[in-house]
Amino acid sequence: MTTDDVLNDLQARIRAGYPLLFLNTHEELRWEAELVGLADEIDRGLVLWSATRGAEPPAREADADLSTDPLLFLEQVSNYPPDHLFLLKDFQSYLDDADVVRRLRDLAGSLPEENKTLLLIGSEPEIPVSLAKDAAVIDLPLPGIEELRTVLDGVLRRRKQRNEEPIEISSAMEDQIVTTVLGLTAREAENALTLVIQGRDAIDDSMFVELVGEKKNRVSGSDLLEFIDLDDSVANIGGLEGLKEWLSHRAQAFAPQAREQGVPMPKGVLLFGVQGCGKSLTARATAHMLRFPLIRLDLANLLSSDRGASERNMRDVLRLVETLAPAVLWIDELDKGFAGLVAESDFDSTVSRIFGRFLVWMEEKTAPVFVTATANSVQNLPPELLRRGRFDEMFFIDLPNYYERTQIFKVHLQRRGWKPDKFDVASLVDQTEGYSGAEIQQIVSAAILETYGRGSVLTQEALQQACEQIVPLSIT
Repeated sequence: MTTDDVLNDLQARIRAGYPLLFLNTHEELRWEAELVGLADEIDRGLVLWSATRGAEPPAREADADLSTDPLLFLEQVSNYPPDHLFLLKDFQSYLDDADVVRRLRDLAGSLPEENKTLLLIGSEPEIPVSLAKDAAVIDLPLPGIEELRTVLDGVLRRRKQRNEEPIEISSAMEDQIVTTVLGLTAREAENALTLVIQGRDAIDDSMFVELVGEKKNRVSGSDLLEFIDLDDSVANIGGLEGLKEWLSHRAQAFAPQAREQGVPMPKGVLLFGVQGCGKSLTARATAHMLRFPLIRLDLANLLSSDRGASERNMRDVLRLVETLAPAVLWIDELDKGFAGLVAESDFDSTVSRIFGRFLVWMEEKTAPVFVTATANSVQNLPPELLRRGRFDEMFFIDLPNYYERTQIFKVHLQRRGWKPDKFDVASLVDQTEGYSGAEIQQIVSAAILETYGRGSVLTQEALQQACEQIVPLSIT
């Protein structure tokens, strides 16, 4: 839901006479400003309360010194005239007090008669069981595209006020920037944009990598997800031109203009095939191309011996990934993670429930999360995962052909500081038919290590010897 959608929902609930609304957010200041506007729009008075400042304004001047006490403040609510909203900050910390809960229950019965609503704002509120039927929890969304565009405009305006060199940003580039910081609070986005823009006179890829890195802290507290740095780009992939082209087209579908034109949100891609042929590298390069954070999920980490814990882990993981959106969720070795669902003799009910939850999420998710799954074989995957509509496309990645091996040799030589045209790459390619990309990478690495150990530089002979010494898996 967008900010406007939630404000409309809040307005409807307030008019309907909801006495207690718990507002779940980390953005207290932003939503306080939104609620001030909402109160003015529906012609309601607004009272702010916190344990440090008390009630603003107090019901009566004589009550001002007493209003910092939560129980005394609740007793003063009846002293305010009708048609009022009360925004209580961090009030959930007092819900362990039986007297406070009792007073809230008493107010729940009388507040609707006076058109009054208590709005308890804070992060991750836990509602006491005794209040569950009298209260509703509303998750307040993070800022959307247009709100983040305003944040970016503010950062650029302050840069200009400091007499720094202005940065030329096209509308397409602006869309990419605000899409990259989606999933951050307005304050986090402002800090991240200010940090990466300072000292720059132009926008480049490194800026997007730094912006994505700002989301790393959101994953650091989770034992189930791993944040992967965006070190690999599509330029590091030798061959696979069809897959690269397909990914570039899907990247365009995440732009705000695509949403306006009704273009469906890409779901993901399944990569399967021979080991060592670039499936994991492609997953990392996909995130770099989309300029999204890359989050790796190991399905084995979800499993727990405690009853119901595995299913809860899956729900928590998917919820966390959606808070990081837009993001790329990388599920490596999918066939091993969901093993035991094909053969009846090895059926695992826990894995089956996790798998069912994942399928439902894949079908219903609306957050911009692009799933990149890799597998060595599809034979061990349940057929319902492979049907059209789960993933946008499935690609079989085979051993590299002549052209692709040429590109792979050039990529690995260049990454290590060697010019490919100094070597007879064609003869190396002829010598490595049936080799995987990982084995070609090992050839280059082994030759460089061997020559360095002898105190010399890389030579054609060293590369050819490494080719002879490394036996490909395809013929073993």
